[in-house]
Amino acid sequence: VITTRAMHLMNLGIQPHEMMLVTFTSKASLEMKERMKKLGYSIQQMEIGTFHSIFYKMLLRFDREKWDSSRLIKSDFQKEIMLKQVGRRLEIEEKSFAYDQAIQQIGLWKNSCVYPHEIRPDDAWEEQVASLYEGYDEIKKENGQFDFDDMLLGCFEMLNDYPELL
Repeated sequence: VITTRAMHLMNLGIQPHEMMLVTFTSKASLEMKERMKKLGYSIQQMEIGTFHSIFYKMLLRFDREKWDSSRLIKSDFQKEIMLKQVGRRLEIEEKSFAYDQAIQQIGLWKNSCVYPHEIRPDDAWEEQVASLYEGYDEIKKENGQFDFDDMLLGCFEMLNDYPELL
């Protein structure tokens, strides 16, 4: 559907370098690139990728040092280590607390552009997760790190602060 729409727009005179084809998965992104190539289009001039990959390219153009890949927290395992560090400070029982679910909840909040100070917990568990989120963000800032969800928030903030980049 996206490639068909892109072809239609190019037939209307939109230039490939003016287009951005965005999808959720790397697999779908590769499929779009292959389809466009098979149809004879030059994909070098087009932005084709996942939300994360395209947003990351935009962030690198804006502030290469801050978003350098060496600062990226790449795995949930790394996140969990950091969250457990915060959890110990908050005296959260490590063995019985569902850190994997906390990671999912924090990701959901971040993907909804909800910052720690904006969370209104519905129960004690969400209250603990909100505190973990806040502490996790503090550790990342202290260490100059970011995770994949921060790319979405970072791009959102960048485009809000600098709408001329659109």
